Amino acid sequence: MKSLRIAAVLLPVLGVLSLFCAPCQAGSISLSSSMTISATAKDITVTVRLENRGDSAAHDVRTLLSILDQRLASETVTRLPPGKALKISYFRKVDPVPKGSFPAVLLTDYADETGAAFSALHVAAFDTKPGIRTNLVTQTAPAEIAKSAKLRLTVENPGDRARDIRVRLILPREFTGKDRNRVFLLDSGEQRGLDFTVENRSALEGAAYSAAFMAEYDEDYVHHTVVAESRLTVVPERGLLGRLRPLWWAVLGLCVLGFIIALLRRKGLSTY
Repeated sequence: MKSLRIAAVLLPVLGVLSLFCAPCQAGSISLSSSMTISATAKDITVTVRLENRGDSAAHDVRTLLSILDQRLASETVTRLPPGKALKISYFRKVDPVPKGSFPAVLLTDYADETGAAFSALHVAAFDTKPGIRTNLVTQTAPAEIAKSAKLRLTVENPGDRARDIRVRLILPREFTGKDRNRVFLLDSGEQRGLDFTVENRSALEGAAYSAAFMAEYDEDYVHHTVVAESRLTVVPERGLLGRLRPLWWAVLGLCVLGFIIALLRRKGLSTY
């Protein structure tokens, strides 16, 4: 009888502890992407490589490529296991292909085994003709975000003439921001810092995302693009509640445990 009572106490306790340990044991998905882009006088070809470097499978994987005013969507891949990679090819006629360096924006949507939706961003610049020389320097830095954060981009014009610069901030779906498009005149030799406020919509604590700045200008009938990628790491809130979150969970667990033990003791006393 005594052993049965001990088991009756231990089983609920183990169940409660498993609830608190479950988030720590959950698998992770980490999608790495790269693009190979080639352009001829009348068409572009893009080969995308996606690799799951996590320890859990990605489900319903789908990519959306934005390039030269074209939006190209891939078919959905039902499951991408951990450690596996896939290739997606895009081909599109563009007549004529403009001269210069241009951005290619790749947004990958996927889900985990519970159906929760996530996204991953990769942005690169490519040349449509040989010998394109883009004379613009950009610099950014990684940032930590809980609810919101500031991303800073520094743009420098080392050229010998002023340029009309257009800057865009591209974010994954889990984030948003205001005033993400800026247009300004940058004099020869001038350097300017731009601050962008990013809001966290649904990114989970501990996750890391890529964000990208695209700085563009036109000169002598040639388009120029520079891409600067930043890293957003999601961290706990810095307020008192955020810092004490582990303590609140521990207190809650002890309260639940105490309630269960008290309930079992009361049932035991009532049997006599």
